[in-house]
Amino acid sequence: MPYSSTLFTARLAVAATMATCSLCANPAVAQVPTPITWNTMAAAPIGRYEALGGASGSKLYVLGGFFTASIDATVRCDVYDRATDTWTRLADMPEPITHAGAAFDGNYIYTAGGFVGMHPGPGTDHVWRYDIAANTWSAGVPLPAARGGGMVVRLGRMLHFFGGGIRINNVWRPDPADHWAFPLDAPNPQWVAKAPMPNPRNHLGGTVLNGKIYAIGGQHEGNEANDNQTSIHEYDPATDTWTAKANMPRPLGHIMSTVFALNNRVVVVSGVTDNTGSVANIIEFDPVANTWRELTPLLEPRHSPVAGVIDGRMVVSGGTYGPLQTTTWLSAQVLPSRAAGPVATGVQLFPNPAVAPSVEFVLDQFAAGPYRVELTDALGRVCRRYSLVAQSAAPRGSLSIHELPAGVYSAAFYQGTQVVRTRLVRQ
Repeated sequence: MPYSSTLFTARLAVAATMATCSLCANPAVAQVPTPITWNTMAAAPIGRYEALGGASGSKLYVLGGFFTASIDATVRCDVYDRATDTWTRLADMPEPITHAGAAFDGNYIYTAGGFVGMHPGPGTDHVWRYDIAANTWSAGVPLPAARGGGMVVRLGRMLHFFGGGIRINNVWRPDPADHWAFPLDAPNPQWVAKAPMPNPRNHLGGTVLNGKIYAIGGQHEGNEANDNQTSIHEYDPATDTWTAKANMPRPLGHIMSTVFALNNRVVVVSGVTDNTGSVANIIEFDPVANTWRELTPLLEPRHSPVAGVIDGRMVVSGGTYGPLQTTTWLSAQVLPSRAAGPVATGVQLFPNPAVAPSVEFVLDQFAAGPYRVELTDALGRVCRRYSLVAQSAAPRGSLSIHELPAGVYSAAFYQGTQVVRTRLVRQ
């Protein structure tokens, strides 16, 4: 039987109408939803970190990674099966790889780039495809250039590769902004250039949710001690554009195998932060509200484990915390599903970004009658509440934002069952 431990729950209630945002300056009071109970499951066969992998179906795949204190890389691959609480060894990778993302489509696992061999190994342009049913590896079309610490995700039948760094003879070059896409079903597929990624970085995480790609965190060049990033960018394939979203509550890198979509949210597990090292935190991003919140943390910090969702439960395995770890944690709960939320249309804010003590708005879809407004910060904390009455349809008005701290906020307008949201940038 697995070992169970339920961690504390922190709650924040902000009830006052037109409340000031003094609480918003303190990340320690971030909202925390229903607590997660972490069960300790069958240990992984070897300890490793900086491995590739993720979840597919009811299994967690862990591929390659560093597996010794002297930072040697392995070709070994293993899979965890929740149904039997067992690990099974898979076919070895063709080469020992670390610092690469992994994309899944149910039948295959795709890896792209990474560093090869013992640290500090060279970057590679190699692309590999693992056939889950056949338990075999085959070579794919190489990337246009070698990259280590970049991310690969699958959006529909396209692979997207972005981020990553260039390290030659253990010297880092400036991080390139390249973003390439690869059509999996084309008769003669090649990597093609797409919109370059803002704030180029490596050791980042990435995932796909509701038709968009999310590039999250990372670090600049080789500076993992104090140049981790809070950035998150959303890529829209329809317009080939990146958009900055609300920053994470803390800078994080080394999250290449610990970012995934769950219940219409983006989840980031552990990571490495500035001046502190590895953390136990788990955070969740709501793309519609453009807000973050803290979830129940891991039982202890982890540096570069592999994480994902199997059968509606979060699973985390490996990484380091002092020595190499073989621990596998599984959430006892099937995490509840949630809707994607309303589309952010029907409201205009101006000026936006706002520097004045008030901001004007127009609500295109609201009728005459009472409505209310909430401003929430990047951690989902309510900073201001307003109760208003529209004298006519499509009301116009203004909101006082005097003493509202600089930052990115979600502005939500409620009338009956109707909700519209937009982003407010306060300078």
